[in-house]
Amino acid sequence: MNSYNLSQLIATTAGLVFYTATLPAQTKYGSEFGISAGAGNSTPSYSLFQNAETRQATGTGGSLGASYTKYFSRYAGLSVGLEAGIYKNSFRLDAIHKEYPVATPPGLQGSFSLRMDHSGLEGKHTAIFLHIPVMLQFQAPLAGSTFLYFGAGGKAGIVSQSLNHSIQSLTTTGYSPYTAQTYEDMPSHGFDTYSGVKANVTFKNSPVFIASLESGLKFAATGKTPVYIGAYLDYAINNTPKASGSLKYNTSNPGDHSYLDAMGDPFSINNKKPFVGIKIKVSFRINQKNKEIKDKGKG
Repeated sequence: MNSYNLSQLIATTAGLVFYTATLPAQTKYGSEFGISAGAGNSTPSYSLFQNAETRQATGTGGSLGASYTKYFSRYAGLSVGLEAGIYKNSFRLDAIHKEYPVATPPGLQGSFSLRMDHSGLEGKHTAIFLHIPVMLQFQAPLAGSTFLYFGAGGKAGIVSQSLNHSIQSLTTTGYSPYTAQTYEDMPSHGFDTYSGVKANVTFKNSPVFIASLESGLKFAATGKTPVYIGAYLDYAINNTPKASGSLKYNTSNPGDHSYLDAMGDPFSINNKKPFVGIKIKVSFRINQKNKEIKDKGKG
């Protein structure tokens, strides 16, 4: 993530926290500053080649965040903060055949196509999120100093993604409509069988908007530090842009198979899938004049 995007997010978060802290409210209900950690999984899907079957994968990840919550009553408040998350997924495509037009190889004539047969393509996808959560938080007393809490809202920020892939076996052949011939077993022209081909793609930073729900238990003994333990459900409401691969045919050195990027077609990663997991948050009370938040008979 570039420093410009990062500074924008930090400045926006600081402004939201300041605005929330200065909203008119009865100070007796106070506010909380919280630090949270979460762990969960994601289920993005991958459309890597045109006319190829889409693959869906399940991966794991987690998040760290800080938040400021302003309470307007004993049972409701507004929370803003800054959160970073990382998720990793992997997938496999067993066998794919593709054909691309390429520059005419040295010493040959006419138009040319490069035919590629992939076997055992494995991909590893990493997505790093940095966003600002804005949540309405509600809580209801259960027993003693224990509350059932529920949060609903959204997150806005940026996501940085990368995709690394390897191919167990890659066989390339050439075809010329000019001669109506297939050219194979010609390593000097780049028509051969290669193993262990690797490549990677890095996406540009893109905006991401996420709808978010949280629910769980809040343990808030009087005079103690409140602890939240619950579950979260995030769902990205926009998708990341498509990316194009960098398939090249190196006419000056056709045998250099490192130029044969498997991602020659436009492809996309669909992040419009649920992210689910558990979250723990430790909070510190600020400006709370009444000592009994759990008082059910007043307010």
